[in-house]
Formats: sequence, C-alpha cells, structure tokens
Amino acid sequence: MRTTLGPATITRRLFLYLYISLNGFDKDLISAIVSTTMVIRMRHTRSHTANRRSHHALKAPTLGVCKNCGANYRPHHMCLSCGYYNGRQVIDLEAKKTAREARMNAKKEAIKGSAVGDESPVAEVEEKTEQK
Repeated sequence: MRTTLGPATITRRLFLYLYISLNGFDKDLISAIVSTTMVIRMRHTRSHTANRRSHHALKAPTLGVCKNCGANYRPHHMCLSCGYYNGRQVIDLEAKKTAREARMNAKKEAIKGSAVGDESPVAEVEEKTEQK
C-alpha cells in the first residue's frame, strides 16, 4: 500500500479542490469528494480474474482403505468405522456405541417417566450411577 502520494495525485486533488471551492460547494462535500473519488483502481479483466480463481477449485480428499474393515479413512487418522489405526485397535468403538445407546435409552426412559409423573429423572440417573 502506498504511503506517499505522487505529484499527479496531489495535482489532481488540488485542482478538484480549487474547482469546487470556486463554484461554492459545501466544505464537507469537498472533503467527501476529494477523499472518495481520488482512489484510482484498475479494472480486472475476465481472464485475469479467471486466472486468479483457477486455484480455488476444491480437491477430492485422499483416502486410504482400512485393512481391518475395508472402510475409507483419512491418512494418518483412525478408522471411524472400527477404531483401528496402523494395524492396532486404538479405540473400542463397539463398546462406546453400546454405552451410548444404553445412555440414550436411559435418558428416553427418564423423560417418559417424568411425563407420566412416576419418578423424577434425577432419581433414576442417581440410581444408575450407584449401580455402576
């Protein structure tokens, strides 16, 4: 970004300021016109715009195939289907899935119980934590 103004820009601004002040325009209008109209920018042609945007295309991610289950996974990441990475199990997804289903079913039961008015859902959650 330019910090100094060239002689042509200063001459243009001075000429515009003198022209407007001689014709009796408002000073606020003069400052607005001088500050806004003197920014000269070149128009980008369609070809230059297209050349700039040529690198904006989305690329398909590279995927590997899991040796354990055959699902696609991102390189250097764990398989989201089975939990294996580099030939060994990192996370037991089956256990996590069953625990989540049990937790969701308990939550649904607690909500149904509170709708009927039998027991409070807090008491059921406390009972289940004591059982563990």
